[in-house]
Amino acid sequence: MSKDESLPAVLPYRSIDDGVLDLRGNGISIGYEFIGPSPEVSDLAGLTRRSCQLAGALVHLGTGDMLQVIFNRQPAPAPPTREFFCRAAALVDAERRAQFMAENHWLMPTRLFLTHQFDPPVRSQLKAMLFATNGPQRQTRNELLREYALNRFAAFEDAAAGAVGLRRLSDLETFRELMLNVVYHEYPAALPEPHVRLNEIIGCERFIGGLKPYVNGYHLRPLCITAYPAITVPQILAALLRQPGRMTVCARFICRDAYDAKRDLEDEKKHWNREIIGTMWKVFKSWFGGSQQADRDSTAQLDDINAAIAASAAGMAFGHATVVALIRDEDPDRADLRVNDMRKECHSLGLMCRIEDLGAVEAIQSTWPANGTSNVERILISGANYADLVLPAHHWPGLPHIDSPFYPDKMPTPLECGGAGSGSPFYYPTHINGVSNQLVVGPSGSGKSSLLSALACAYLGIPEAHIVWLDLDYSSFVLAHLLGADYRDMGSQDTAPLCPLAFLDQPGGLEWVFGWFERLFARWNFELDERQSEEFAFCLREARRQGIRTLSGLRAIIPGEQGRIRRILRHYTTYWKHLFDGEPTTAATNRVTVFEMRGLIGLGKRASAPATELILHSIISNLNGSPTCIFADEFWSLLGDEVSAEWLFDAIRTLRKKNAGFVG
Repeated sequence: MSKDESLPAVLPYRSIDDGVLDLRGNGISIGYEFIGPSPEVSDLAGLTRRSCQLAGALVHLGTGDMLQVIFNRQPAPAPPTREFFCRAAALVDAERRAQFMAENHWLMPTRLFLTHQFDPPVRSQLKAMLFATNGPQRQTRNELLREYALNRFAAFEDAAAGAVGLRRLSDLETFRELMLNVVYHEYPAALPEPHVRLNEIIGCERFIGGLKPYVNGYHLRPLCITAYPAITVPQILAALLRQPGRMTVCARFICRDAYDAKRDLEDEKKHWNREIIGTMWKVFKSWFGGSQQADRDSTAQLDDINAAIAASAAGMAFGHATVVALIRDEDPDRADLRVNDMRKECHSLGLMCRIEDLGAVEAIQSTWPANGTSNVERILISGANYADLVLPAHHWPGLPHIDSPFYPDKMPTPLECGGAGSGSPFYYPTHINGVSNQLVVGPSGSGKSSLLSALACAYLGIPEAHIVWLDLDYSSFVLAHLLGADYRDMGSQDTAPLCPLAFLDQPGGLEWVFGWFERLFARWNFELDERQSEEFAFCLREARRQGIRTLSGLRAIIPGEQGRIRRILRHYTTYWKHLFDGEPTTAATNRVTVFEMRGLIGLGKRASAPATELILHSIISNLNGSPTCIFADEFWSLLGDEVSAEWLFDAIRTLRKKNAGFVG
């Protein structure tokens, strides 16, 4: 009877329980999301430190254990379609979506699998007896070995913490990873019932082997790395992962105990000793000075082996490494072209490799999670070299979803763009821990105002979102009119003046208006004493009682002995009457409101700063919980105002509770 070589028969997966994958009674495996340091914020010294810590964590694993790091390159999903209340914002979003798709972005999720293969029955029974505390009669052999393996995996997690990020995958995530890495299904598959065997579900696709394998619509071209450079550096494989197109890179490390590693090295040492001794002919030639270059090479190899034996004795982990890059493509000719390009890139990095043909199926199977028997390369490398190979380069992708309790769960971020240099999409974060305040920093002409325009259009894709924009130098003039904004050019004759006393009708309005006047007087180097404060507060209460809402009316009821106050207010009721001496108006209902601030800035801080405070307070007081973003061009100038700083910082802190934030 011929052996069953069908895909379900060779897959080692039975079931998943609490994140632990059962390998059909022959072992267990646990999957993790594997996150490495970002190259943008890590120097070589920092990467080296993290790599050394990861290598040190490998000492907790031993013979029978296996570590697999799998990089999967997948196309980035298209930004979701959104509905906009105005055609201009919809056109901008459509153009941005088209540009995003044309840029051909890719994702590189990285997974780490820790696997333990159970020993043959006789050997494993002895190990179970050695490590059992209550006797093997209480637990089966495999249960004891499973518990011991899980303890080693937990020790590895603890030792690697800080160097890399490890998050254990759920049952559903583990199943979807198996579907992706075996038959390359990228859809969100549902987890089968516990009694259903996973190998039967995953192996339902047609798998065609041979020299050029094919599965699920993809032509597969495996490339195996056969030799490594003498010196490795952290993230050495990162250059290979930048090639566009679907691909999988699997780096497998079959661990060896210190005793087994020493025995392997001693066997290798015997080989090179025989090379040095050589044949009688080489010995005879050496009597006449015919020393061979090969002898010096053999001596160098022996020195390396002796150093490795010493490192193993000092605690360095060693294991058998197998690294396979698997190119997959819908077009067979393009797959051949890509795998040849990948071979050239490997050789340029000092990584010797070959394109598998006769062993293609075995090489592909070695990329499956928890497969430790296919395509086993007996290349013994140190844990330090392996850590350099697999340390992932993790570019921060932003936040794919809005991180705020005011929004529906998993609501996509409104703006997606291409990450500079990484080839991965960047999800612009609108909120972090519920806070949406942002400070945009950059030199003049670098595109800060353009970014605000892009954010404004994207933000309008959020249902019921409102935009308030404090613009400078008319950078938003065209966009504001296209969006149908309520446009107010502050300081112009066509714009209604502000009305400070209108806030007297609001709860706590008297206290706020009094504080606003205190800051206004401070800009004239005038501070109210106790008596003046009482009299001025009385005038404000009288204005509220009598229905006085203009600065001219307030100045009229201030006693003549308060000459300094009257002289200061005279500037705001004469020279700047067109800015401050207005009547109360109804709140605007537009979803986009723009204040052009250039007319204020030219009047100096004594006019522009109080007017800006009034505008901001009117915005904040009208917030009703709807998503609101307050854009402020040149926001740094507001933050640098010492007189308004305390009030402004307090206002910024309260915006989170009202589902609003500053961006500028």
